[in-house]
Amino acid sequence: ASLLFKKLCLKLDALSHFHFAPKP
Repeated sequence: ASLLFKKLCLKLDALSHFHFAPKP
């Protein structure tokens, strides 16, 4: 389930980045 975890991490990371610095 390493791939799944990686995918989840990437998703969370993207969400975090978007949340911290949303593009107009």
